[in-house]
Amino acid sequence: MSFRLRIAETIGGTALASRIEEAEKSAVDQYKEAVPLGMGIDSDEHLYRRAGPGATTVRRLPDHLLNRARELSWRAWIMGPMARRLIAVIVDYLVGEGVTVDSPNDEVRRVIRRFWRDPVNNFPVTLTRKIGRAHV
Repeated sequence: MSFRLRIAETIGGTALASRIEEAEKSAVDQYKEAVPLGMGIDSDEHLYRRAGPGATTVRRLPDHLLNRARELSWRAWIMGPMARRLIAVIVDYLVGEGVTVDSPNDEVRRVIRRFWRDPVNNFPVTLTRKIGRAHV
């Protein structure tokens, strides 16, 4: 029995504790129906809920605020060494010593290499820069 249920049982008896337990189970079932398996961050995500007003809906940032945030992040990345370093750490974590793409099928491997080394893509040279810009 959880701490919450023990307190409820002490204050209101077993009837209150059983009502709380049923409500918790109902909330867990509703969450499991709303969020498909594997879509949450943690395996115990059903134990948590969103905070604040409108907690049941996913809110979107207004376009003007989103555009302003993008402008500020670009400005910080261009002018600020700290912002550049933060992005560099993320890119280093993602790319590491480099990225390789391979296939056991020879024909697919040739297509991958041609795409990977194409002058427009040139991933061996431009991949870290492209990932960095995507994270700004």
